[in-house]
Amino acid sequence: MKSNSQPIKVLYVMGCSRCGSTILDSIMGAHPDAIGLGELEKYPAVRDSLNDYCGCGVLVQECPFWEEVCARWMQQVNGTLAEFESLARRYCRLRQLPRLLVVGEQKSIRFRRYSEYICAMFQTVAQVSGASIFIDSSKNPARALALRRVKGIDIRLLHLVRDPRGVAASLLKSWARDPAAGIQSDLEGRPARQAAKAWNLSGRLSDLVGRCYAPKTCMRIQYESILNNTAESIRSIGHLLNVDYTDVGLSVASGEAVEIGHVVAGNRLRMLGSTSLKTKDNWPEVLGDDDRRMVERICGRRMHKYGYGLT
Repeated sequence: MKSNSQPIKVLYVMGCSRCGSTILDSIMGAHPDAIGLGELEKYPAVRDSLNDYCGCGVLVQECPFWEEVCARWMQQVNGTLAEFESLARRYCRLRQLPRLLVVGEQKSIRFRRYSEYICAMFQTVAQVSGASIFIDSSKNPARALALRRVKGIDIRLLHLVRDPRGVAASLLKSWARDPAAGIQSDLEGRPARQAAKAWNLSGRLSDLVGRCYAPKTCMRIQYESILNNTAESIRSIGHLLNVDYTDVGLSVASGEAVEIGHVVAGNRLRMLGSTSLKTKDNWPEVLGDDDRRMVERICGRRMHKYGYGLT
């Protein structure tokens, strides 16, 4: 990997739950100059948990990589995780979006301190990993806007969308608690109506935040495009970063697995060690006709906007 003398370049993946961000995080992290970090927003919360595992297979609190990052990070900012969490709650909750739309807030002492923490975290990850490109798949639109306001990082926004019928099908299934497998607590299946409403809300907020980015620094891509046109899709995301991802895209398109690395939070597949891209989304075999029609009624207008047809 390259030295950490390069600018802090961050690819932020924004989207709804079950949009495919974890696998994309690992794919984009497969570039020799990059590192996939998972849902980085959640790191402070999972760091002291006995239920949360790093993608390397050990508890986050016992992971040598993250412990070295945390120690250097706190030393650099002369701070604490508790202080950072307090600041993150102020700027990264969805209800705080209006606050970040006010220009004056960005000049406040609190936001400057938040910015100091953010820059220092990426700098320490660079020092420990040697990477110069960082993948943050936290998905949260509020965090996307907060990072956009932070001076000192070169952030690119990727709005990852997935067919809401696929999202609903994925959320229908229940999972029993299995921390070592990446499932921190029992997960009850969510009704299709609830999943559709959450998809709509995520899309509306993501579109709002996307308008705050310059056109050359953001893009929207379908999860299905990554499945069906892998090499070109990965290459186009690389263009967003001004980085050549041709070899990564061709490798993934050929079925080659990518290593997961030190991914925190995110989908349970982060605990597999390595993974390859699925060949198709199987929601038509999972989602019943009644649920499909319900999702289409609720999400139809935005589905059309994002390029999804109705059945």
